[in-house]
Amino acid sequence: MPRKIQLRPSQVAVLAVMQARFPYGCTDEQLTEAYEQCFNGGFVRIRLAPSGVRSRRAELERAGFVRSMAYKRRLKTGGLGRVRRAM
Repeated sequence: MPRKIQLRPSQVAVLAVMQARFPYGCTDEQLTEAYEQCFNGGFVRIRLAPSGVRSRRAELERAGFVRSMAYKRRLKTGGLGRVRRAM
């Protein structure tokens, strides 16, 4: 029997943004920008710094709610960022 996992409100907010804005996955860079836009637009009500968004995404990944994809996308800096998708 699978164990029940209780998500905190901040984790639910990050997961909601990933599901609503990125059905095919996103980099942390895309996620943090989208989260800020969603906060400013009233879609989410919990303010998180970019590092907080990344931390919540990592927690969701460890809990199995987010999966790392087999490909990367180009970041604004020119580097490559791993793409992750909400399950």
